[in-house]
Amino acid sequence: MRTYYSLLVCALIIASSVQSIFGQIWERLPGPVGATIVTAIITRDKGELFCYTSTGKLFYSADKGKTWENYSNGLIDKNAPYGSKLKESPIGEVFLCTEKEFYKWQPKTKLWLKIDSSLDEIRDYNFSPDGQTIYSGSLNNFYLFNMASGAQSSQSWWTHDVEFLCLGNNQNFVRKTLGASGAIWKFDDDGSNLRKISNSSSSRNLFFHEASNTSVSYTHLTLPTNREV
Repeated sequence: MRTYYSLLVCALIIASSVQSIFGQIWERLPGPVGATIVTAIITRDKGELFCYTSTGKLFYSADKGKTWENYSNGLIDKNAPYGSKLKESPIGEVFLCTEKEFYKWQPKTKLWLKIDSSLDEIRDYNFSPDGQTIYSGSLNNFYLFNMASGAQSSQSWWTHDVEFLCLGNNQNFVRKTLGASGAIWKFDDDGSNLRKISNSSSSRNLFFHEASNTSVSYTHLTLPTNREV
């Protein structure tokens, strides 16, 4: 009996610790009625919902999906490309990439301002920590866009898909995948010094573990960010 209770107490301790690590409360929110959502975000500070639909319309909700408004002014009136992505920058600005066009949300005028375009389809993009630089990648090119000057630079590469993790201080990473294989590359803040640092399986997500100051690719440890490569 003592062994049984000991095991029960251990099980409760383990369960409580797992909950403290992984315990997250998820709430199902209603989306725009009748819409097929291609990409969506919830902003960090205000909890605003932005949903870009297959018809190319952008819907906005400030009350957790109870009511929706059509905020599509400034967007091209066409069906949404499959690879479209909404993202929020580190300084709270909202961007939409419709594969070839970049838009920035203007909250005061409720307008999407087109800020940049590319010749080929963007697979992923991310921001510098100050929100002033956008890094993006297509099958054939790696792009850097400076928000302050509006200048764009690019360099050629070849890949099937990309994923960015940008930490600043020359600690920026991109996974390039070709079929089932891939590699993680590192680059400086100005887009230079792009070099391969590790092989990586496809279908893994890059993320940064702040406590250990380490960039991780799911089960594959890639690189401590305070180490020079």
